Amino acid sequence: TPTQEKLVESALKSISKPGNRLYYTSKQLWKINSTKGLIVVSTNKGLLTLNECKKKRLGGEPLLIIK
Repeated sequence: TPTQEKLVESALKSISKPGNRLYYTSKQLWKINSTKGLIVVSTNKGLLTLNECKKKRLGGEPLLIIK
């Protein structure tokens, strides 16, 4: 339904875009505030959450925030 689609669109926010790729090292990921929602990061080990990246000390490309 249109209402559900609007909710999904407002709950997802893209961080890295095709014209503006952002890559962070594991040290830079520690500086990101993760209280705004679930942040999904693309790493060489697959898609991981920000907290998983911090635990495994992996850097990568943050793709989106799920509120």
